Amino acid sequence: MNTDTVREQIVAGAARAAMCSSLQKMTVGDIAASAGISRATVYRHFAGGRDEIVSALVKSEFQRFLSHVAREAEQADSLEEMLVRGLMTARALADENELLQRELSVEPEVVIPYLTVESRQVLDLVAGFFEVRLGPFGWPADDIAAKSQYLARMFLSYVEASGSWNLSDVSSVTRLVRNEFLGEAQRRPTGSP
Repeated sequence: MNTDTVREQIVAGAARAAMCSSLQKMTVGDIAASAGISRATVYRHFAGGRDEIVSALVKSEFQRFLSHVAREAEQADSLEEMLVRGLMTARALADENELLQRELSVEPEVVIPYLTVESRQVLDLVAGFFEVRLGPFGWPADDIAAKSQYLARMFLSYVEASGSWNLSDVSSVTRLVRNEFLGEAQRRPTGSP
């Protein structure tokens, strides 16, 4: 078995072990048992132990999450539809993720630091997703980088806390996108004609 496969097996074992106890309580022994490998193998692939494994688990979940959202959003024919599809998918995935919901309700003090560490990378990934896609939707080239960052920040903030917006209702999400995302994002920079 190659190194990447063993690392993936360990991360999957960590997810199962966390569901049986919690991120804070699970041990390297729990992870090894859940992954069906020895503790020595776990340490050979994750010298940093439990903390490194939890960080890899959070990163893996983020990547899986963003990949799923991107696949759904890419089916859109307009920027508005892309944002609507993306927001609705992201919110549904966050609500359905048992491990995330469990950990946020039971021990947010353990999960939040890992989420914070990954947040800059996630913001850059989401902004990069928008940056590649804004041009075909008729966005001026000199605005794309700034608007992508803006849309990424808005997108992630609403996925995290939707406020009074119902992100499972397409008409509500469409109004949100038109009023909050595109209303601001489509304004020209100060001094532009």
